[in-house]
Amino acid sequence: MSFSRVAMYAAGAGVLVLGLAIYVSQIQETRPARITGLPEDSASVVLTEQGFTPKEITVKAGGTVTFSTDRDKPFWPASDSHPNHTIYPEFDPQGPVSAGDTWSFRFDKEGDWKYHDHLRSYFTGTIHVVK
Repeated sequence: MSFSRVAMYAAGAGVLVLGLAIYVSQIQETRPARITGLPEDSASVVLTEQGFTPKEITVKAGGTVTFSTDRDKPFWPASDSHPNHTIYPEFDPQGPVSAGDTWSFRFDKEGDWKYHDHLRSYFTGTIHVVK
Protein backbone atom coordinates (compact mmCIF):
# COMPACT_ATOMS: atom_id res chain seq x y z
CA MET A 1 0.00 0.00 0.00
CA SER A 2 1.31 3.41 -0.88
CA PHE A 3 1.63 6.30 1.52
CA SER A 4 -1.23 8.21 -0.14
CA ARG A 5 -3.61 5.26 0.27
CA VAL A 6 -2.71 4.97 3.99
CA ALA A 7 -3.26 8.70 4.39
CA MET A 8 -6.63 8.40 2.66
CA TYR A 9 -7.73 5.57 5.00
CA ALA A 10 -6.53 7.51 8.04
CA ALA A 11 -8.43 10.62 6.93
CA GLY A 12 -11.57 8.54 6.33
CA ALA A 13 -11.28 6.97 9.78
CA GLY A 14 -10.82 10.43 11.32
CA VAL A 15 -13.97 11.70 9.61
CA LEU A 16 -15.93 8.68 10.90
CA VAL A 17 -14.69 9.23 14.47
CA LEU A 18 -15.54 12.93 14.30
CA GLY A 19 -19.01 12.17 12.93
CA LEU A 20 -19.63 9.62 15.69
CA ALA A 21 -18.49 12.10 18.35
CA ILE A 22 -20.89 14.75 17.02
CA TYR A 23 -23.74 12.22 16.92
CA VAL A 24 -23.13 11.08 20.51
CA SER A 25 -22.97 14.67 21.78
CA GLN A 26 -26.32 15.43 20.09
CA ILE A 27 -27.96 12.41 21.70
CA GLN A 28 -26.70 13.41 25.14
CA GLU A 29 -28.03 16.96 24.75
CA THR A 30 -31.55 15.66 24.08
CA ARG A 31 -31.64 13.37 27.12
CA PRO A 32 -33.18 14.60 30.37
CA ALA A 33 -30.68 15.72 32.98
CA ARG A 34 -31.89 13.00 35.38
CA ILE A 35 -32.44 9.61 33.83
CA THR A 36 -32.25 7.46 36.94
CA GLY A 37 -36.04 7.17 37.03
CA LEU A 38 -35.95 6.79 40.80
CA PRO A 39 -38.46 8.91 42.71
CA GLU A 40 -37.16 11.47 45.17
CA ASP A 41 -38.27 12.15 48.74
CA SER A 42 -38.36 15.85 47.93
CA ALA A 43 -38.13 18.04 44.85
CA SER A 44 -38.21 21.66 43.79
CA VAL A 45 -40.22 23.29 41.02
CA VAL A 46 -39.55 26.83 39.79
CA LEU A 47 -42.01 28.95 37.81
CA THR A 48 -40.03 30.74 35.10
CA GLU A 49 -41.09 32.96 32.21
CA GLN A 50 -41.40 29.74 30.16
CA GLY A 51 -43.48 27.84 32.75
CA PHE A 52 -42.87 25.35 35.53
CA THR A 53 -39.41 23.76 35.52
CA PRO A 54 -39.29 20.84 35.55
CA LYS A 55 -42.71 20.42 33.97
CA GLU A 56 -43.02 16.84 35.29
CA ILE A 57 -41.44 15.28 38.36
CA THR A 58 -41.74 12.03 40.28
CA VAL A 59 -41.66 11.88 44.07
CA LYS A 60 -42.28 9.14 46.61
CA ALA A 61 -45.56 9.14 48.49
CA GLY A 62 -45.00 11.32 51.53
CA GLY A 63 -42.48 13.40 49.60
CA THR A 64 -42.49 17.18 49.62
CA VAL A 65 -42.38 19.48 46.61
CA THR A 66 -41.28 23.08 47.15
CA PHE A 67 -42.54 25.65 44.67
CA SER A 68 -40.87 28.99 43.94
CA THR A 69 -40.62 31.50 41.13
CA ASP A 70 -37.84 33.44 39.49
CA ARG A 71 -40.36 35.96 38.18
CA ASP A 72 -41.11 39.27 39.88
CA LYS A 73 -44.79 38.35 40.22
CA PRO A 74 -46.76 36.31 42.75
CA PHE A 75 -47.78 32.80 41.76
CA TRP A 76 -50.31 30.24 42.99
CA PRO A 77 -49.56 26.56 42.29
CA ALA A 78 -52.72 24.49 42.74
CA SER A 79 -54.23 21.21 41.62
CA ASP A 80 -56.41 20.98 38.57
CA SER A 81 -59.06 21.63 37.60
CA HIS A 82 -58.96 25.39 37.19
CA PRO A 83 -60.43 27.41 38.83
CA ASN A 84 -61.79 25.16 41.61
CA HIS A 85 -58.79 22.88 42.38
CA THR A 86 -61.06 19.93 43.11
CA ILE A 87 -58.92 17.01 41.89
CA TYR A 88 -56.54 17.23 44.91
CA PRO A 89 -58.07 20.08 46.95
CA GLU A 90 -55.40 19.97 49.68
CA PHE A 91 -52.79 20.83 47.00
CA ASP A 92 -53.59 24.55 47.10
CA PRO A 93 -51.93 27.28 49.18
CA GLN A 94 -55.33 29.04 49.30
CA GLY A 95 -53.81 32.26 47.98
CA PRO A 96 -50.97 33.80 46.02
CA VAL A 97 -47.36 33.15 47.02
CA SER A 98 -45.22 36.28 46.86
CA ALA A 99 -42.24 36.41 44.53
CA GLY A 100 -39.20 35.50 46.62
CA ASP A 101 -41.23 33.18 48.89
CA THR A 102 -41.73 29.43 48.59
CA TRP A 103 -44.63 27.10 49.25
CA SER A 104 -44.18 23.41 50.03
CA PHE A 105 -46.69 20.60 49.82
CA ARG A 106 -46.40 17.02 51.04
CA PHE A 107 -47.91 14.56 48.55
CA ASP A 108 -49.45 11.70 50.54
CA LYS A 109 -51.76 10.42 47.78
CA GLU A 110 -50.31 8.26 45.01
CA GLY A 111 -51.23 9.21 41.48
CA ASP A 112 -50.54 11.65 38.67
CA TRP A 113 -51.46 15.12 39.85
CA LYS A 114 -51.79 17.85 37.25
CA TYR A 115 -51.51 21.42 38.44
CA HIS A 116 -51.38 24.99 37.18
CA ASP A 117 -50.59 28.51 38.27
CA HIS A 118 -54.00 29.78 39.37
CA LEU A 119 -53.02 33.33 38.38
CA ARG A 120 -51.82 32.31 34.90
CA SER A 121 -53.51 28.95 34.21
CA TYR A 122 -51.56 28.38 30.98
CA PHE A 123 -48.54 27.45 33.15
CA THR A 124 -49.06 23.77 33.96
CA GLY A 125 -47.21 20.74 35.26
CA THR A 126 -47.60 17.20 36.60
CA ILE A 127 -46.43 15.58 39.84
CA HIS A 128 -46.19 11.78 39.69
CA VAL A 129 -46.45 10.30 43.19
CA VAL A 130 -45.39 6.66 43.58
CA LYS A 131 -44.72 4.18 46.42
